[in-house]
Amino acid sequence: MLALASGDLNDEESWCGGLQPPPSICELNGGCDLTVPSDVTLSITDVDNQLSLPITKWMIYGTLSLGGSDLQTGFYFDVPCEVIIENGGTLVDLTTGNQSGLYFPDDSRLVVYPNATVIGQGSVSIYSYQLGNIDNVTENVKYGSTGSPSISGPFTIFIDVNTSSITNSSEGIHYCVF
Repeated sequence: MLALASGDLNDEESWCGGLQPPPSICELNGGCDLTVPSDVTLSITDVDNQLSLPITKWMIYGTLSLGGSDLQTGFYFDVPCEVIIENGGTLVDLTTGNQSGLYFPDDSRLVVYPNATVIGQGSVSIYSYQLGNIDNVTENVKYGSTGSPSISGPFTIFIDVNTSSITNSSEGIHYCVF
């Protein structure tokens, strides 16, 4: 899937070809890839806590905004995935409240390249949860603080189902939560 123009996930004008691929196509292919080119901002706001489109690889060269200020439970990726924020790309978490943040199922990976940024509301919170059970949050890593709620690359976060841990490998800094 290629976002062609800035807009919302559900807006047909956002997509190359003018149509958002239906979830059934992604399921038949074992998941879809999504590319957000530079100079494009794709928003995913119309979700009920969890994205129902099985996207297994996210390539962000532009800006991807997830959730909205009315989503106080965080943004849940619904399948194990790899999110890659390329040089100059931005991932924005717009969720608010005590449970705001980005929730990745076990066996996911977040890669942030140099000059790429992850932005949160107050802080950047990254959680792992047990696939199929969004109530079973296994780990949490929180970055930033009020006044500077962003982190820049390079770093990689691995979410490992076998050890129930999040490993952050960042410029010689290795952070592991057990």
